[in-house]
Amino acid sequence: MPNPIEIQVKFYATFRNLVGGNKNLTVENVSTVSELLKKVFEQHPDLRVGLLGEDGDIRSFVAIMVNGRDIRHLSGIETRISDGDSLDIFPPVAGGALTGPESVVSKISIRGLPEWLIEEYFQELGGRIQKQTDDLPRVTGDSWSADWSQHKAKVKGSPRMNLTQFDLVIEGSEGHVVHQIMESFMRKAQRGGG
Repeated sequence: MPNPIEIQVKFYATFRNLVGGNKNLTVENVSTVSELLKKVFEQHPDLRVGLLGEDGDIRSFVAIMVNGRDIRHLSGIETRISDGDSLDIFPPVAGGALTGPESVVSKISIRGLPEWLIEEYFQELGGRIQKQTDDLPRVTGDSWSADWSQHKAKVKGSPRMNLTQFDLVIEGSEGHVVHQIMESFMRKAQRGGG
């Protein structure tokens, strides 16, 4: 009998509406992102149209992260998953959540980078470091800003070991700028081990 595994799947913006919120899924016979998505599509068929193109591949501006890493930099849709993993699924940035008039937001979680390196990457992208009134870090660039929070995340298979996870939010008035900053940041983070 197959062992069920539990995967936390977070859907963002318009995708969250299609599935009725974030899910902790318990599934059997699943070992890849592709297999997990098939199970999700069985319950939420409208999600397939937003996630997949006509060729069956993930749409180019949809981001799927496994434990904070973009599957495009792993094994794509065949990226392996296991019990306790987390998936973050983002629609195209232009369809992101609006936080104010004409504001576009993109969110991502990463592990394995020190905070000073996150600040340095944003500065390399043209940002200036500021502190908010609550001492949370903030970087401001031309027509965009980024801030983040951090918490300890458990390492799968090691009950005593934790990694620091950073939850990043990039916001701007122009969707293409927010997308470009997010893409550039993630390229830097991938090279830096995040």
